[in-house]
Amino acid sequence: MRLIIVFILLTETIFAINTDSLKSVINSNVSVQNKVDALNALGWELRMKNPDSTVALLSSSISMAYKAGYQKGLALALNNYGCSVMLYGMFQAANDSLDKAIEIYKSLGEDVEVGKALVNKAINYYYQSLPDSAIILAKQALGYLAADTVRLAATHLNIGLFYRSAGKLREAITHYLKALDLYEKIGNCDLTAATQNNIATLFYYLEKYDKAIEYSIYGLNTAKKCNSVREIGSAYFVRGISYGKIKLLDSAEYYLRESVKKFKDPAYKREQNNALFSLAEIYYETGRYNMALPIYDSIMDYFKAINDIKAYSSCLNGIGLIYYSQGKNDSAYKYLSQSYENLSYIEDPYFYKTVLKSFADLTEKMGDKDKALFLHKLYEQVKDSLYKEEVARQTAEIEAKYRLNELL
Repeated sequence: MRLIIVFILLTETIFAINTDSLKSVINSNVSVQNKVDALNALGWELRMKNPDSTVALLSSSISMAYKAGYQKGLALALNNYGCSVMLYGMFQAANDSLDKAIEIYKSLGEDVEVGKALVNKAINYYYQSLPDSAIILAKQALGYLAADTVRLAATHLNIGLFYRSAGKLREAITHYLKALDLYEKIGNCDLTAATQNNIATLFYYLEKYDKAIEYSIYGLNTAKKCNSVREIGSAYFVRGISYGKIKLLDSAEYYLRESVKKFKDPAYKREQNNALFSLAEIYYETGRYNMALPIYDSIMDYFKAINDIKAYSSCLNGIGLIYYSQGKNDSAYKYLSQSYENLSYIEDPYFYKTVLKSFADLTEKMGDKDKALFLHKLYEQVKDSLYKEEVARQTAEIEAKYRLNELL
């Protein structure tokens, strides 16, 4: 499921983003202000394509604007520079540059620009896995952006993402709902649908599966109005995985298959593979191993390539369990042992428990009694530690299914 992080910066320049015309302005005999504006726009435009050129152009803009006393152009150059270098991991340089931009914008009384730069600084902290610091800065920005509804909504989205990264899902939902209200008032269909789908995802993680389905329906209806393929696919996906959690497996299969179809464009490769994995899980759970196995096998290497260790290990585990159920113990051991070896990289006790149980049983069957005993003891420890959570999860699934019946 896509989660939104929005760079608040919009390059404010009188020039259209046409690199040839911007280069022409830079090399012509125009005012310093126009050259600085062109350098800022061109530097920002090239940030993803040519990082070295971006740094050089924005450094020139900073120097030129400083010498000319063009404060607004200097602030924008510093802001653009900070946003650009954070993408290359130069976090301290980004922080220093954004601090200078904020100071200048404050001296100019440019409240909205202060707010935008504060959010960019918050994103810099987010990239460093410091969500609490990011939240503090982004909340400061809200006051400066109060008069700008579009950027205010984007900031609430970012705060929601920061809270989710910090594991505070309820707080995240609060800010997504604020963003949703603003986007509905603005009439931005695509971002309204995306926000509804993100809220659905957060309810899914909170095990409020009926609410997840409810918001995925909202997201689907909105996305259809603006024909947003990504958000239609996302709505189908979260609806499918939510139905799967409450064991309405026919509905889960239907919506996951619809999600796979919507994500057929190569640009949505990750989204499609996530949907395919969840579909394979449904096939496995319903005993259709001949349908689950080729899916696991086809998407496994993709997850490995993007370093999604949990998804990769889940595919290994699924393949191993299918071979185990078919009595192909040597093949099962090959895959389950790889999944077990990856456990140290995965912080998910439920997945840990699943892998331990199957690998322990298989190891015992293959005659390695000592290793099997060790694995069984580990499994019992994990199972006991999760007992209360398991009961709570089962209760949540039953309650969600009951509330869903009332909703539908």
